[in-house]
Amino acid sequence: MPNDDLLALCARSAPRLRALLLDAGNTLIFPDWARIAAWCAEAGAPLSVERLQQANTAATEALDRFMRRQAPRPPRGLLGTALEAAGLAPEVCETVLARIEGLDREGRLWRVVRPGTVEALRALRSLGLVLGVVSNADGRVERFLVDAGLREHLDFVLDSALVGVEKPDPAIFRLALQRAGASPDEALHVGDICSIDVAGARAAGIEAVLLDPVGHYRGCDAPRIRHLDELAHALTLARRARAG
Repeated sequence: MPNDDLLALCARSAPRLRALLLDAGNTLIFPDWARIAAWCAEAGAPLSVERLQQANTAATEALDRFMRRQAPRPPRGLLGTALEAAGLAPEVCETVLARIEGLDREGRLWRVVRPGTVEALRALRSLGLVLGVVSNADGRVERFLVDAGLREHLDFVLDSALVGVEKPDPAIFRLALQRAGASPDEALHVGDICSIDVAGARAAGIEAVLLDPVGHYRGCDAPRIRHLDELAHALTLARRARAG
């Protein structure tokens, strides 16, 4: 059941909502945590997928602190910081991170789609919404979405490396609004990093929802979902309530 904050946001937004903007990494497509867990086990440090996902949230919070100028930049990047947060010894972390980086170079890291995602996108489209991706990426995100079987459910994809501006700069959200044919108060954005997705969207006048898959994200005042289907359900309820 959607939480009260999400229901309230959807009740406000549903009457005029025309576009839903979505982050890609850790929102629509996810790292292959099962493979990473297997590599950790091979290196003598068995970890569950759940533990790695929780550590990824801790790494995201570390990135948030950097973006807010409260801490140094995480030196190993998001996934390296996640491995450290999971408790891997430095030598094991280096071994596993090298394999992750190799998988990323091959374009095979960001391939996991959570069950129910396609159904959620279909439900959101059935509400008449334009669906667009706004991603800080390296020029490959559209290909990743094609490979994951999601591109056909999206109307457009903005990749920061290709458009020359990245979140949290509101300029990339303004580009997305132009593509969607929507004004700021006719859009919502969903992403997983508060200081990048939520702050960037709000700077462009767009309300935002935080995707927090494990429910451990601290220090963000945006409405939260654990899965995209929660938003689809809440917006459907809001539309039905208004129609009734």
